[in-house]
Amino acid sequence: MTWKKYSRGVRKVRPRYLELEGLQSFKELQSIDFDRLGETGLFGIFGPTGSGKSTILDAITLALYGNVQRANRGTQGILNLSSANVRVSFTFDLVKDKKRKSYKVEREYRRKKDSENSIESRTARLIELNPSGDAVIADKPGEVNEAVIELIGLQFDDFTRSVVLPQNKFQEFLLSAKGDKTKMLERIFYLEEYGRELTEKLNRRLGRIRNRLSGVERALSVLGDISDASLKDSEAGLIAAEKHRKSVAEALRAAEDEYYGAKEVWELSAEYRETEEKYQELLAGRAEIDLMRISCKGAEAARSLMDRINDIKKTGGELENVTKELERLNTSLCELEGQLEQGQAELESATKARQEKIPLLIGHRTKLEKVLKTKSELEKIEEVLRKLRNEHVILKKKVDDWNETIAKQKSGLEGLLKEAAGKKARTEAIKVEAGCRDKIRYGASLEEDLERLQKEKEKQKAKYEEMADIIILQEQEIESFKETGLKLLKEKEAIQSSYEQHKKSKKWDRNDIHKEETKYYSIRSIVDALKLKYKDMEQLRQKELENGKQFEALDAQLEELSEIESLRLLLGERKKEQEGHAAFLLAQNLKENEPCPVCGAVTHPNPAAHRKNGHGTEAEAVKELQDVIRKLETQLRAMENKGIKLGEQRNNLKKQQEELLSDIMKKQEEQAELIERLPEDYKGLTVPEIERALGKNGEEKQEKLKDIELWEKKLAELEESHKKIAEEYNRYQVENSSMASRLEADSKHLKDLEKAYTEAKEAWAEKERTYTAAVKDTGIGSMRDELRRIQEKDKEAENTYEELQIIEQNISELRKEIDKAEEARKLDMEKLSENTAEGRGFKYQKEEKEKEIHDFIGDKDIENEILKTEDEISFLTKGEQKAQQNVNTLRERYEKEVKDKKVLEKQSEIYRNKLSDDRKKLDKELADKGFSSLEEVEEAFMTKEELEERVKIIKEYEKAESSITAHKALIEKKLSGRSITEELWQEINRRYEELKLEKENSIARYESEKNRLETIKSNYENWLLLKKELKEYSKKKEHLELIKSLLKGNSFIEYISEERLRYIAREASETLGILTRHKYGLELDTENGFVIRDDANGGIRRPVTTLSGGETFLTSLALALALSSQIQLKGQSPLEFFFLDEGFGTLDSSLLDTVIDALERLSTRERVIGLISHVPELKSRITRRLVVEAPMVNGSGSRVIMEKA
Repeated sequence: MTWKKYSRGVRKVRPRYLELEGLQSFKELQSIDFDRLGETGLFGIFGPTGSGKSTILDAITLALYGNVQRANRGTQGILNLSSANVRVSFTFDLVKDKKRKSYKVEREYRRKKDSENSIESRTARLIELNPSGDAVIADKPGEVNEAVIELIGLQFDDFTRSVVLPQNKFQEFLLSAKGDKTKMLERIFYLEEYGRELTEKLNRRLGRIRNRLSGVERALSVLGDISDASLKDSEAGLIAAEKHRKSVAEALRAAEDEYYGAKEVWELSAEYRETEEKYQELLAGRAEIDLMRISCKGAEAARSLMDRINDIKKTGGELENVTKELERLNTSLCELEGQLEQGQAELESATKARQEKIPLLIGHRTKLEKVLKTKSELEKIEEVLRKLRNEHVILKKKVDDWNETIAKQKSGLEGLLKEAAGKKARTEAIKVEAGCRDKIRYGASLEEDLERLQKEKEKQKAKYEEMADIIILQEQEIESFKETGLKLLKEKEAIQSSYEQHKKSKKWDRNDIHKEETKYYSIRSIVDALKLKYKDMEQLRQKELENGKQFEALDAQLEELSEIESLRLLLGERKKEQEGHAAFLLAQNLKENEPCPVCGAVTHPNPAAHRKNGHGTEAEAVKELQDVIRKLETQLRAMENKGIKLGEQRNNLKKQQEELLSDIMKKQEEQAELIERLPEDYKGLTVPEIERALGKNGEEKQEKLKDIELWEKKLAELEESHKKIAEEYNRYQVENSSMASRLEADSKHLKDLEKAYTEAKEAWAEKERTYTAAVKDTGIGSMRDELRRIQEKDKEAENTYEELQIIEQNISELRKEIDKAEEARKLDMEKLSENTAEGRGFKYQKEEKEKEIHDFIGDKDIENEILKTEDEISFLTKGEQKAQQNVNTLRERYEKEVKDKKVLEKQSEIYRNKLSDDRKKLDKELADKGFSSLEEVEEAFMTKEELEERVKIIKEYEKAESSITAHKALIEKKLSGRSITEELWQEINRRYEELKLEKENSIARYESEKNRLETIKSNYENWLLLKKELKEYSKKKEHLELIKSLLKGNSFIEYISEERLRYIAREASETLGILTRHKYGLELDTENGFVIRDDANGGIRRPVTTLSGGETFLTSLALALALSSQIQLKGQSPLEFFFLDEGFGTLDSSLLDTVIDALERLSTRERVIGLISHVPELKSRITRRLVVEAPMVNGSGSRVIMEKA
């Protein structure tokens, strides 16, 4: 184990000042100045049992660590029952590198809600005190804890063990057996935990090594066959796949041009057919759109008149409303005149009543208020009398209670005096002489040592025999294991031989197969391209024949359009006839001196004459001719469009025919190039013959691949078998080496056990002789039983003394309480007399006031009479106000309605004039817009939304017609006479998709071969690394398993414990020399038991049981200081103070002088020692004392008083 050593400089911790409040028995704030208390280096803390001495140490740990060792969960139940808060403040110095700094730590807690024992933190602060200004280091509980540990370097448990040294515990440690010492050291220094952690750490590391080895072995097994041949095979496969990928890509590029050209023609043709269908649908709805245009024009005219019509209707309605309101106002004014006269009469009557009655009522109310004031004074007197009566009862009871309390206290005092006398007598009766005590203690320790050595002898014997049996079994196991190793070696060599023979039996090479496969895919791609070219040639010739048939059909259709000229002549004749009839109709409307609508002349010398016809009037003839012309124009336009289209189609067909001839020549050249790329032995064959030859080669290649796979499979099986047997043989070698190492270690351990067994027997014999002599000297059979009886008497004496101290303290306090009670009784009796006299005076005043009230009002209620008077005054006043308010309201209504009538008469005149003017304007506008009545306007009217919707429909129709016409022309331009059948398009598309799929397959094959090559390269590199790693981790595993075998059992922890014990003995010996003026030293014997080195007698060694009581105390003290010092080595701040807790009660006067003298020499200004005790004799020998007084019965808490001798 590596013990902690610090290079940051020595630090020293010294207490300066402590404040505590509300902690356990300390209720009020108490302060302790450690600077003054530790001036001489030695001070004592004295007080009876239960006074709170140990609470001072609790306050220090609570301030530093927020924890109290004796409390449940650190703080449970530490709050004083009468306090709401706990507050502690501890100031201390820290010295580092000869520089002293001061720190103060403060904590405050409060009681949790709904809890008696639990508390919660309110504040926590660690402050560095500087002349220039204080600095807060931490201000949260957790941060303060961490900062304190960082400063001092000790955890809570280590600090408490270092500061408080329980003397009796270390005396037991001094006299205890070796096994008990070891257990105590293991517990104090956590050695058992350290050993467990070391073993766990070793097991974890060994587990990681084993897991890594297992992972390496699994990784090697996963890699499979890794060799130069497999690497070359993979490279050849990648080259073949690359050639096939390029040939397929070339064929696909050739097919793409044809595919995209055919796709464009097919999609444009479909789009043209869809557009033509939409155009025909639009023509069917043209008549409906024309009617919609006419109705929209009439609706716009009607909408321009609707504002005028609505204004007339609105004005008429408003005139009617004004007339009705005038009639209502005339009726209302007549009614208001009568109401106004009646209200004025009621107002005069109410005013008269108020002036006569109110003065009388006010006078009566004044007298009643005076009587009410007298009644209030009477109630105050009655309240005072009630208080005096209550106070009289309380004072009388208090006087009676004091009498009873004083009697009980005097009776209790007599009982305590008797009990104290009995305790003193018992203490004297059970004292034991010091010389007898030392002999019995020495004999008891010999009994324990003898029993321990007997057990140790038997234990060592059992260990020796057990280890001898283990070594015999290990030798037999190693011999048997060698036969297994020979068998594994033979099996490994046999498998290696089979593996080498199988490698030589290889028939085919995978690289040759891959070369043949590359050639196969190259020819296959050429054949596929040739098949496509043959198919393309056939389709081109078929298309050439189809184009010839289309030429013949177009010529026949063009001959059918020869009648177009005769149709044009007939249309011209009909138009001239229509113009003649239209001129006659215009001439009929001409008037002299008015301009002609055609030429603008005002004279008309030669108007058009009437043209005879058999169709009725001129207007009817014009309409009939218009229909005929429209039909002829439609027919002529259709024939002209058809002629243009047929001409364009014939030109396009001619162009396509020329392109077809060019494509046929190009395809023939491409066929010749593909045939030239074939191997010589394939050039003279047809495509079917080439395919049959390729099929035969493919079958032969598959047979060869099958043979190769079977050979590779068997090779892999042999490699796997060889790998497994090699791994098994390696494990055998590792295990065999480990077994040999364990046997060597155990043989060495057996010699150590034999030596230990011999030493144990000799130690037991020596101890048995010493014990026999001690029994003979004392004549007592069982020393330990006798020692237990003496210890019980000591304990009884100590308890009796403590009880006596408490009784004497109670007697003193009870006498003080009796004096206080008698003084309090006297004061209460004086108050009782004063109360009686004051009550008589107030009773007389009460009777006088009651007579004055009764004489004025009798038994009536004063407040009710006052309320009645005020109600009458209020009634009269409000009656007058209400009458006045009614008259004012009626007058305001009358005046308002007169004004409203004048306004309405003016409005009626304005509405009549406006209605007359609007009707005249409307009649004129109807005539201008072509309407004969309002009914026609309303029939033609449309809402704004309806009109906008119809206009929108008309515009959308015109837009759609224009768009479709333009779109048709654009498609015809793009097609340029080209066309394609559905069968041809499907064939081109199918051929293109097949080539795309083949290209994807060729790419996938290429990537697969590429990935395979990369994987083989990577696996080969990994195989080399894994082999190296396997060797390294196997060696580490062997070393760790050897260390693990050496750490079996508890021997390592026992070794560490013994080493710590030697350090402690050496340091304790130095301290003991100082305490005894170098008379004694402390050493360890061969069994690690303590022995005294008597330097005053030539340095002879003798058992510690031979020491006197005072010498034993000093030796235990030196041991306690050494242990405390070793614990503090875990920190970096040695403590400049510690407390010795009890242990002085059994020392006689002379031994007590010796101990105090030694402690004064040990203590200095650099190391302060505090003694915690309730022994009176010790108190008189120490010059600096802190006296702790127990809590008082009156509720005050513990108090501290510093004394100087």
